Amino acid sequence: MRLKNFPAFLLVILIASTPVHASGIYDTDPSFSPYNAGTVRSDILYDALEELNYIRRLIGVPSNVTLDSEMTRKAQHGAVLLDAINTLTHTPGKPSDMAESFYELGYDATTHGNIAWSSGGITINYSNKMYMNDSDSSNISAVGHRRWLMNPRMKRTGFGISERRGFAVTYVIDEDEMSSSWPIPDEYITWPVNKHPHPLTYFDAGTAWSVTLNDEIFETASTASTSVRLTRTSDGRTWNFGGGSSDGYFTINAQGYAIDQCIIFRPDNVSGYSNGETWNVYISGLKRKDGTSGSVSYSVTFTGESTGYEEDIPGGGTESNDGDSSGGCAAVPGILWAVMCLVFLRKKPGRSALVVLLALSASCYAGTYDPYIVKPSFSPYRAGTVKHEILAEALAEVNYVRWLAGVPNNVTLNDEYTRLAQHGAVLLDANDELTHTPEKPYDMPQDFYEAGYYATSHGNIAYWKQRRGLKSWGAMTLSKSTQMYMEDTDGHNVGAIGHRRWLLNPRLKQTGFGISTRLGYAVTYVVEESPIKNKDKLTKAEYAQYLDWLKWPIADEFISWPSSKNHHPLSWFEAKTAWSVTLNRNVFKPCNPDNVSVSMTRLNDGKVWNFGKAGDDGYFVVAPDNVAYDECLIFCPDDIKSYGNGEYWRVEVRGLTRKDGSEGSFTYNVIFTL
Repeated sequence: MRLKNFPAFLLVILIASTPVHASGIYDTDPSFSPYNAGTVRSDILYDALEELNYIRRLIGVPSNVTLDSEMTRKAQHGAVLLDAINTLTHTPGKPSDMAESFYELGYDATTHGNIAWSSGGITINYSNKMYMNDSDSSNISAVGHRRWLMNPRMKRTGFGISERRGFAVTYVIDEDEMSSSWPIPDEYITWPVNKHPHPLTYFDAGTAWSVTLNDEIFETASTASTSVRLTRTSDGRTWNFGGGSSDGYFTINAQGYAIDQCIIFRPDNVSGYSNGETWNVYISGLKRKDGTSGSVSYSVTFTGESTGYEEDIPGGGTESNDGDSSGGCAAVPGILWAVMCLVFLRKKPGRSALVVLLALSASCYAGTYDPYIVKPSFSPYRAGTVKHEILAEALAEVNYVRWLAGVPNNVTLNDEYTRLAQHGAVLLDANDELTHTPEKPYDMPQDFYEAGYYATSHGNIAYWKQRRGLKSWGAMTLSKSTQMYMEDTDGHNVGAIGHRRWLLNPRLKQTGFGISTRLGYAVTYVVEESPIKNKDKLTKAEYAQYLDWLKWPIADEFISWPSSKNHHPLSWFEAKTAWSVTLNRNVFKPCNPDNVSVSMTRLNDGKVWNFGKAGDDGYFVVAPDNVAYDECLIFCPDDIKSYGNGEYWRVEVRGLTRKDGSEGSFTYNVIFTL
């Protein structure tokens, strides 16, 4: 990444709005007389894969599932087979006019996959959402589809779809992986998720809660000995399950849908969940395999637009495979809801706040990343248009990073900022130079240049060229640029970490993204201008308005990276990455760098690093407030080879003065996690 003086920023959006392809999804259309499975366009398949990995990132299981060409071929045959018999079943009979080889491929997929049908039409992405809901009367007792998609052992998948009658297949049983151990340290996996705020686009009042237990840690649970307490913290209301009576649906399923056992419950008399609402779950009566008791306790916070009760809307169905290696079917076709798909379509990007979205798997993008509805061109110049889902992914990632740091995570996408950013990316690509003040190419129209220049002078900018030799990174993506901005520790940027600071600016409300993949340039619009334009001659009222605009919308005195608010994922921090503490200008007086000191202690072994007045155990600087309007302490300890899962650090900052004249020292802790 090359970056010049002007700080930049990036980010965000979520998958509240999943890519929808109403027609033209095939490279080769399926046919039924004679039979031809057809081939689904690669971008449709990767849309579905990205959503699957997005769901898995939310949950906290490995999110690097890859698309397997053979599984996809079988799944496509399976979808056409189901369409041919017009029946949702894992064990379809062979149509009399179908070739045996075609039938065997399709049968392999239906006996190793989740299958779905919707009378109102279907997309692969919709089927993923239907599987994750899984709460109709025929499926709630096992939530099997959900458990297959949550399977932490899953490494490969394949998708098939037949639009004629609305059938879809997702290949989920990889027999080579069935006996492998859990690849994560977690004792359990929850839905809704407990690792991040849970987007309400993936949960409504009719959706069942589930806790899948690590079968390597827990003994088989029973409804007779297990109890669940669910508490809504806003009013203290409690629902109890188990012990002979329950305040809603309750069961424990041990049929082996990917994970041996799952606790399932759904509270009665809940009309909907709300943005910011927090619920506590306490499960008792479990036993670990070492003989100790195994209670489970966690919290869920919802984010996004409130949802109501959506159960029993007719029009579709799903089936899940029970995981028997022989391919047997344990679930019965059930009425699910095709209309649910329309519910998701109504969600607008940016209205569902934060969404966990760690770095998109490089394997998903390498060689296949095509972010455009309309591709840019350079002779004549055309900015092009980026796909909505690509912009949504970028926005989701920003809001995820901001949630980690504890700043408002409801940044929205601004269409005008996005238009300007896209012009800026093409302008940088045209000159093949990364600069905030690009020259005008001789053949570029003035209005195109002005739009692009405005974006580069108000944004984070980055480039990534495949010829750099790091082939595994593939082409530039908006997700990649976000990761680069948050790293921000190369020799040009460590003195200000400006990209990171703009990204974590608590005042940020809107952003926009642009990308030009020809040479690998990206722009994120981050500088929202003050309502006061001329700051040299301010009236008293204007100055008061300006000061009000500078105020943080949160009560915190500082913002740290790595985060002190949440366990900090190691996927967002490396040994070389600089630590930073941004100071609230409304709390602290300007720093005297000669007085400031920082001490870091690795509590696992007691080792201490000192910076500033206290010592010189690595890089240290006090960065001025010319980036995102606040001062920032930046430090990077020497002799760190890596950070480890579960490592616990304490940071002490001394030598600051608050605006009321009092001493301004503070201490915070950081815990790293996988």
